[in-house]
Amino acid sequence: MSEAARDPQPAETSRSRRRRAGVNQDSVLDAVCEVIAERGWEGTRYTDVAQRANIAIGSLQYQFGNRERMMAAALGHRTRQILDEVSREAEAIEDPVDRLAWIASCLVSGVASDEAAGTEWFIWTEYWRAALRDDNLRAEAARNYREWVALVARGIEDCVTAGLVTSDLDAAEVATSLVALGDGLGVQVSLDASGLTWAQAGAVVRNSLARALGHPDLFG
Repeated sequence: MSEAARDPQPAETSRSRRRRAGVNQDSVLDAVCEVIAERGWEGTRYTDVAQRANIAIGSLQYQFGNRERMMAAALGHRTRQILDEVSREAEAIEDPVDRLAWIASCLVSGVASDEAAGTEWFIWTEYWRAALRDDNLRAEAARNYREWVALVARGIEDCVTAGLVTSDLDAAEVATSLVALGDGLGVQVSLDASGLTWAQAGAVVRNSLARALGHPDLFG
């Protein structure tokens, strides 16, 4: 029996292929997301991404295997990145009420400018659409939702622990409702269906949370 037969090598993954190719993974995935935000899932082509990322089409095919895997990897990367950015910024805010207000606002607009917030919501919408058809993305989306809910719930619990909020409500239940509200408002502002700006939508989320906690003036 040959040495190769006795000791088979594991299949090469997309991640290992990217490492071997010496490609900056984040920059490629960001380029994919930019194209998806502009052209949508169905309209995104290797050619567009290759031009945006300044990379050969063959390199993209080698790294990801196919177009669908490329886009799924990019959407998963960006949605995770947004959650990590919000969590990191929140941890840097010492006052529990200010921290909770920040988190609540980010459920609509994230940490970006108004223009960038609109782009992020295009990405989120395409992510949800793709997750409906892809079991792996669906499971990932469910994990992301649980982490968003946990982030909001921790913010509420921190305010209760600090004695700044007195509430017998279940923090996770309130957080689940708030995340759903943020999603709904994000879609409405993206469609220009409500007449609200991103800042106004953030205020709606904060005010809704304050009322749910029984402290309507909590955020001033």
